[in-house]
Amino acid sequence: GIEYQGKRRRSDILILASYDPKQRSLVLLSIPRDSRVEITCRKNALDKINAAHAYDGLTCAKDTVERFTGVPVHHYIQVQLDGFKDLVDLVGGVELEVEQDMKYTDRAGGLFINLRKGYQLLDGDKARQFVRYRSAEGDIGRIGRTQKFLNALITKLLQPGNWPKIPKVLDRAVEMVRTSLKSSDLAALGLIQTVQAAFSLDKLEMITLPGEPKRIGGIDYWIPDQAELLKIVGEKFKEEAVLVINQEIKVEILNGNGNAGEAATMANSLRERGFEVTRVANADRFDYPVTRVINHTSDREVGRLVLLAVGGTELLTEIPQEQEAAVDVTVILGKDRPGPAATR
Repeated sequence: GIEYQGKRRRSDILILASYDPKQRSLVLLSIPRDSRVEITCRKNALDKINAAHAYDGLTCAKDTVERFTGVPVHHYIQVQLDGFKDLVDLVGGVELEVEQDMKYTDRAGGLFINLRKGYQLLDGDKARQFVRYRSAEGDIGRIGRTQKFLNALITKLLQPGNWPKIPKVLDRAVEMVRTSLKSSDLAALGLIQTVQAAFSLDKLEMITLPGEPKRIGGIDYWIPDQAELLKIVGEKFKEEAVLVINQEIKVEILNGNGNAGEAATMANSLRERGFEVTRVANADRFDYPVTRVINHTSDREVGRLVLLAVGGTELLTEIPQEQEAAVDVTVILGKDRPGPAATR
């Protein structure tokens, strides 16, 4: 997240990192800024994850990432992009391939991008343009460019001729970040010595949060794949995720908008994510304005996981008083779904 003219703004880039000092390995999970998640400081409202910082700063961003991933966030590092270019200039720029002409102007946001296609040396200003450019691929394309840039920057730092520059680069880095890490923590990470001593390129792994783009209520989101996230957390972060296991959730899908075959398509999508879909049928009518998720259990996390998976708009709780419900969650597809015409 960044602050501009004294005001908190949305996070530009979100990365969840795990460093193993014994193995000298680093895992970076890039979280698309458009990921639709529960914002903890907004009465658990669903929004883009980058809004958490704008709402209540680092505390809200940290709590939201923890709740979403199930990974405890022990420390944070907040990087101001305006100081980012100075670091690149300190190492003499970074060489990489610019895959296309990049041109974009946002006068209100103070963003001016004008890069030519081709292999070239990017100074600090051009490097900032490269990582902030948002093409037709959206945020996923920008994440790829960010990862590409970080690889190029680390490669540059690991060149023997740049080792003497590392202390000065780290000094400038400390000036441009806000972090909960203390000097002793930084020393333990190996950052006070040399990057080369901290980890090698073969132990640096970059991952992008799996999911799919979806337009909901006229807004473009990235809908995370909860099942894949669970695997990444367990395998790469060595943490026991607090997410409910999808396989334990029984769901029925009801077509409430009249779009032929849409309930079956949604059922297949949920099954791929590990949910148990027990019934697919028509709803009592075809004029539901929005997609409704009805949780029949006392565990609100169950309803939240299904809501995120289907990209629903409305979350309700209806718990049977006399007998146990046949399913845990009912999904009624509404007219806010894109429909056949939008998916061609």
